[in-house]
Amino acid sequence: MKVLYLTEHLSCTNYLSNTNNGFNRYTLKANEDFTIQQEDLHFLFFFKTGKIEISCNEFENKVYEGDSMLFLAKGNKIKGKIITDSQFTLVCFEKHINLCDKAMLESLYIKQKIIGDRNYDGLPLRTGIKKVLESVDYYLDNKLSCKHLHLLKLQEVFFILRAEYKKKELVYFFKPMLDQTVSFEDFVLANYKRVKTVEELAELYNCSQRTFNRYFQETFNDSPYNWMLKQKSEEVRELLIRTKTPFKTIIEDYNFSSPSHFSTFCRAQFGLPPRDVRKRAQKIKSDSDN
Repeated sequence: MKVLYLTEHLSCTNYLSNTNNGFNRYTLKANEDFTIQQEDLHFLFFFKTGKIEISCNEFENKVYEGDSMLFLAKGNKIKGKIITDSQFTLVCFEKHINLCDKAMLESLYIKQKIIGDRNYDGLPLRTGIKKVLESVDYYLDNKLSCKHLHLLKLQEVFFILRAEYKKKELVYFFKPMLDQTVSFEDFVLANYKRVKTVEELAELYNCSQRTFNRYFQETFNDSPYNWMLKQKSEEVRELLIRTKTPFKTIIEDYNFSSPSHFSTFCRAQFGLPPRDVRKRAQKIKSDSDN
């Protein structure tokens, strides 16, 4: 194919000229080695031909052959040794591509209560995935390497995964990532009421504040401080407008240092002191009953 305006395309700020993003193809000879040390990304390997030995933080010297694919989650240093001449395509990404995919996988993960070791057996390359890879080859052959196009092709991969593979297959395939996101979410939901600050929650999770903030942003799409403030605000609001819980109890249960601290919080979140928030709710209920 002759690409029109190729110079403009290559000079575009969205053109991917390095191997740290998008889809990349590799053709390697027997006995060659390779290393991937980008621990902040997830990786999808599509092994087309040959035989490759992979080692990472999770396992060592596991062999994969052509017509198969492998997923490795963030936090892995990856080493590969080519056993026979091989071709494979590699794509990396930071987080779930689609919220629907994320919700479906995590829901099934929780319902099936999948436990035990990760087997990393991979999945076979089926027709739809092969067609997507053929189209990726076509674009790369013609130097059409826009980052938006790469993102669309990755979204297409996830779409085909849902169409051609059983849900249970996908849960086991992405289990390394789900172990991180679902377990972290469960931890936060189970423990955020036990602490007063984000720092205490990070300490309870036994990781650095920086790492905790990153996990939190990836899982909840919000900063831990903002999220915890929203949860506290909503729960306090529900107690004020739907119950007769004494203010003293709310102050103690939600770690307010004093009645004035509680009043300041309510003014900031609801625009009124707590007594007025409750009075207004009672008036609204009374008017609706009449």
